Amino acid sequence: MSNTGPLIHLEKAGLLELIKLYDTVIPLEVKYEVVDRGKEKGFTDALLVEKAIEECWIKVIDVSVDDKFAKAAEVAGLHKAEIVVVYYAYKNGITALLDDDAARVLQEV
Repeated sequence: MSNTGPLIHLEKAGLLELIKLYDTVIPLEVKYEVVDRGKEKGFTDALLVEKAIEECWIKVIDVSVDDKFAKAAEVAGLHKAEIVVVYYAYKNGITALLDDDAARVLQEV
């Protein structure tokens, strides 16, 4: 499970293909931030992440977040995509790629 920032940073460093080593999933919110908004702004990393999704080495999933968790995460300063990533990773016992201090702290709780 990855948040937006790590995908962008891996792509900019030419290392996005490293995530082929794992079953990488992203929520719809991250896809929107990286691909849809990125393409609107003309960022090439958006096209490369989109290609990874089309080639199925990044899978996009729809995640429903518990309202109580979402409210607590918003109070902690997280945005929608970060909330979904942390929630899914926590509920499924998997690692989340995060680049936001508040998200990392919440995941450790």
